[in-house]
Amino acid sequence: MAELKQLTSLDAQFLAIETDRNYGHVGGLAILDPTTAPGGKLTIEDLRQLIQDRLHLIAPFTQRLVSVPLSIDWPYWTQDEHFDIGYHCREIALPEPGSHEQLLEQVGRIYSRRLDRSRPLWEIYLIHGLEGGKVALRVEGLEISGLTEPFDLEVHLGDRVAVLGANGTGKSHFLRLLSGDDVEHEGAWRFRAEALTHTLP
Repeated sequence: MAELKQLTSLDAQFLAIETDRNYGHVGGLAILDPTTAPGGKLTIEDLRQLIQDRLHLIAPFTQRLVSVPLSIDWPYWTQDEHFDIGYHCREIALPEPGSHEQLLEQVGRIYSRRLDRSRPLWEIYLIHGLEGGKVALRVEGLEISGLTEPFDLEVHLGDRVAVLGANGTGKSHFLRLLSGDDVEHEGAWRFRAEALTHTLP
């Protein structure tokens, strides 16, 4: 029997707010220059392989929801025995040359659909046809906190690093610590799904 893991209260809230007209999933959009990728292009096969090679690091990407009878408790995550990377990583194209407005209209259509709760709750779209030969990457998903549980910060020379958190929580100080430009004297760091926080004693 597959191992079950109960949702956190935060994840359950995102599920609870969903209706036919209100969605709990979140997403992001990035516009990329494919000429900077190996071989000078970004294909759906490249994207699928990139994610496939890292699935073991992010368990929620291969887990689906299991509801509790009569909804008397929060749902659970369980391994999706029929996980299909092709379903989650999709490819579409705008009529060339696709404008910014056309891209936003297409992204709006994608976002207006609810995620299929019988599958892991995430999708990535590789969108071709943008002006200047650019491509867009549209990512959306529902499960939030589980993504940071297997937290493993490994930074190599030349890597670009981003740290998210509210203003004044110490993001810049944290990056200076990573680069060796600063030294920690007091206080403590806390990593949560929604923020990085530095507090003084």
